[in-house]
Amino acid sequence: MGSQGTILNSPCKNRSAAELDEVKTSCFCKGLGNRACELHNCSSYSANRVGLTKTDQSRLPILLLVAMVLTSCSTLVSDEFPDYEKEPVLNSIIIAGQPLKVHLSFAEKIDSTYLRGNRDAAVYFRSGEAGMQAMTGNDSGLYTTGYIPGPGEIVALNAVVDGFGEISAVDTIPAAVQVAITDHTHRARYTEDGYVRAGITIQFSDDPRTDDYYELLIKRRKRGQIYDLHAFNERLDILLNEGIDPYSTSSLVFSDALFKGAVVEMSVDFSSTRGGSHCYSADSCYQFFEADTLFAELRHVSEAYYGYKKQFYFYEKTRNLEFVEGTATTISNFSNVNNGRGIVAAYAWSIDSLLVPRDSVLTGSSYP
Repeated sequence: MGSQGTILNSPCKNRSAAELDEVKTSCFCKGLGNRACELHNCSSYSANRVGLTKTDQSRLPILLLVAMVLTSCSTLVSDEFPDYEKEPVLNSIIIAGQPLKVHLSFAEKIDSTYLRGNRDAAVYFRSGEAGMQAMTGNDSGLYTTGYIPGPGEIVALNAVVDGFGEISAVDTIPAAVQVAITDHTHRARYTEDGYVRAGITIQFSDDPRTDDYYELLIKRRKRGQIYDLHAFNERLDILLNEGIDPYSTSSLVFSDALFKGAVVEMSVDFSSTRGGSHCYSADSCYQFFEADTLFAELRHVSEAYYGYKKQFYFYEKTRNLEFVEGTATTISNFSNVNNGRGIVAAYAWSIDSLLVPRDSVLTGSSYP
């Protein structure tokens, strides 16, 4: 009776039992008491029998947001990572004309802040006509020898690690390819803010009978300091084919898959050494450039080196994605070590340089 008395004294007193049931279950009344529900709905029932009133409609987004907050779930992300099964890691970048070096360590779990080197292993190398020779290690896990490998040599590395057995890897040092800087310009490309970018053109030879891989580094020496330049060419298919973001890396790796002849000529652009600017009028502005020296280093790299550099680039890119992009699958690092992890890769290199004198460039609407 108490409940009936409440209904009879409310705005619902003239409603049938079926209409009252509809009122109680309509809209978002599940979160309201019966009395509040009846008062809210009966006052607008006749005017809006099927849908919501304008007031209800204006409140709906807010109420839906509140409901989402109250019913949403949260997951505690732990910073405790499971134990990682320790594995030996053998790394060596073999450079033609430089003493052979090897680093031996262990792979650790993700929160490790210090990767321990292993100096207690027996590390050997074999190259050319020489038989297996031992290398000398230090506390950091770096193993060295006085042997200097050359282009064309096959270098095999073996390490015997207590508790893990023998790990091994082998790679061949490619032949050196001579590079030459054939052109330079301060007008390689205009940026969106109206500045010009410098550029160079290089030339080298490629053997069309073999699959070859390269790495190009452009450096600048200015006031006694050497700087890496993030070069690229957004119109060059040889570079676009690699999937690397333009101007994002200090070196460019590429294959000869799109080469069209034995003599290769390619141009790249990079930031200029601007020394200031001066405008005589809106149509006549000069940008000044300081003198510097440019270096083009071309590395003829092994397939393992190419695979390592490409995969490491995409590993770093996916590992450091922002919140929304972070749902992408992380790419693992490249490895060519048997019974362990790591990279053993080789390259031969050549370099050319160009002294660029102080210069000025006319910009503005008067320059085409």
